[in-house]
Amino acid sequence: MSFSELLVNFTGKNVEEFTITGFDHLSHQKLLGFLIFITYFLVLLGSGTNICIIVTDRRLHTPMYLLICNLAVVDIMFTTSTSPTMISVLLAEVKTISYYSCISRMYIYHLGDIEECLALSLMALDRTIAISTPLRYHSILTNPRLFLLITATWLIGLGVMGVLTAQADSLPYCQPIIRYVFCDYPAMVRAACVNPEPYWMLPTILGLWLIGAQFIFILLSYVNLIYTVLRLPNNESRVQVFNTCICHIIVVSCYFAPKLVSVLLTRIGVRLNLTERNALLIMATLLPSLINPTVYCLKTKEIRKRLVQILSRKRTAVMKIISSQEESLITPPVRMSYLTSDPNQTENIDTFIRPPYFFISGFIDIPHMEYYYVFLCFVYIISLVGNIFVMMVIYMDSSLHSPKCIAVFNLAFADVCGSTALVPKVLDMFLFSRQLISYNQCLASLFFIFLFLTIQSFNLTILSYDRLVAICCPLRYHMMVTHRSMFQLTGAAWGFAVFLVLLAVSLITRLSFCRSLVINSYFCDHGPLFRLAAPCSDVVPNIVISYLNPSIMLYFPMVFIISSYICITHALFTITLPQERVRALKTCTSHLILVAIFYLPINFTYLLHSIIPTNARIINLSLTLVLPPMLNPFVYVLKTEEFKESAKKLLSKRRAHRAVVSN
Repeated sequence: MSFSELLVNFTGKNVEEFTITGFDHLSHQKLLGFLIFITYFLVLLGSGTNICIIVTDRRLHTPMYLLICNLAVVDIMFTTSTSPTMISVLLAEVKTISYYSCISRMYIYHLGDIEECLALSLMALDRTIAISTPLRYHSILTNPRLFLLITATWLIGLGVMGVLTAQADSLPYCQPIIRYVFCDYPAMVRAACVNPEPYWMLPTILGLWLIGAQFIFILLSYVNLIYTVLRLPNNESRVQVFNTCICHIIVVSCYFAPKLVSVLLTRIGVRLNLTERNALLIMATLLPSLINPTVYCLKTKEIRKRLVQILSRKRTAVMKIISSQEESLITPPVRMSYLTSDPNQTENIDTFIRPPYFFISGFIDIPHMEYYYVFLCFVYIISLVGNIFVMMVIYMDSSLHSPKCIAVFNLAFADVCGSTALVPKVLDMFLFSRQLISYNQCLASLFFIFLFLTIQSFNLTILSYDRLVAICCPLRYHMMVTHRSMFQLTGAAWGFAVFLVLLAVSLITRLSFCRSLVINSYFCDHGPLFRLAAPCSDVVPNIVISYLNPSIMLYFPMVFIISSYICITHALFTITLPQERVRALKTCTSHLILVAIFYLPINFTYLLHSIIPTNARIINLSLTLVLPPMLNPFVYVLKTEEFKESAKKLLSKRRAHRAVVSN
């Protein structure tokens, strides 16, 4: 499509979507996209590692490391505002982006840019106080004061970007073209059908404040530091202070260098072409966020030491479990306080820092529960047969190779894996009285059960998005929901689910279990497990994750699904023909049944966990985890016409083949 064709029908009104053309002239787009993808992955890995190390180690809850943690959060936000856009353009060849998505990413991008600069200024202030007045450092810069400073920087950034975004949103857009590589304020102003000159005043003031005032402040702070270092009496103190500041100097240089180069070249009259300008933009966005975690891990002794401890502790834990396995598998010690006459001394006992096993309690004082476990066994068998049948039908029938069926296949696969991760182990523990589970097996079971539970939730969200587009935007459905976009959504769901569950499991590994080893559940559940370590470990990060993960895994998807069906209901009332309305309702009925079966019991359980008895919680959770995988294939096969027709065709072909063979 030519540039003139893209401008047709855009006469001063807000466009619905933009086309990003900043990479069109490049010959090796896939290579650049792969490099950006690797860089983005390394940024997430490095910054996420820094955040986890600082959050989980109370010794690092000091102003300096809280500032590093804040910078890591900003780096993740800053790169996430641009990298997915560039990756989708270069690798997936999806060059269009909706108007509201573009303006929201512009907001997050410039907010991240502002917060990055202010975070570096706070870190310069921290180093100045620490070196100039070391004796008064802990009284001047306390954690509460630092939180106020960090909050103030975020409020400043949010306020400034609110004004800038409102100004961009008020513009009339007559060009659906973004000539740069992602959505930022200059690109959106140049896409508007107005004279851009009056709209540069606010960005110019903002740039002078960031590059001028903040950079001069950081520069003056380091001039003061150099003067203070030169007055130190011996060389060892100078070297120590220099090592403390060198990582911050590297980070500051990586952030300001591309911006200063661009400003200086412009001032001396050098006009950069579009390629050079885009290259500077990419460097200014990705380079600081890539360098920051690397520098702080390698140049900061405490973070490096903590990372080495975590890696070495995993090895020693495995050796301890192996050496103590034979001695400890006789009877489970329920309370460590039994080993001492003074219960208060149990906090100092580290015999079971990494216990070789846990004891799964299951149901308490309920007779004949073996019948319930037999019921779970039958449910598991039906679930396996049904979901494998659905996957076979989708795989063997080419007419079902549609974007929606990709999500259905993924849901069936997650159902099979989730049921297999849970039910066989539950049957082995309670039907054959093998309620001891090793430490490593417990964490592995926790990881896989919650991983596939999260995948099921995300898949239902993807299916609701599919229905939303199909009913509300039927003419654009095949353009918006493609095979590529569906693979991207499912791949992102898997990656995000692995990250969330892995974070929860990694926080368990830092805990010491010095008292009870009895898990009051029917599997290694996250909440009952980490609460065992509450008497002798800091479980605040685990509590935060126990509230954060259900919100991301369950509550937010459920809110999105409810909102999508509100939009679908509104769209259905606009359909004049009753037959079309009934047909659309039938299309959505199967998905609504799955949503109700999956979300209602588990959300009630998590929201009311403090007042629900243990036995009721176990029954509710166990049915929530095994019934939806069993019912999913029946709902889709029995309620969806295309599946019924495909299943009938496959069965008839099978019968015909048998008849031919027998004759």
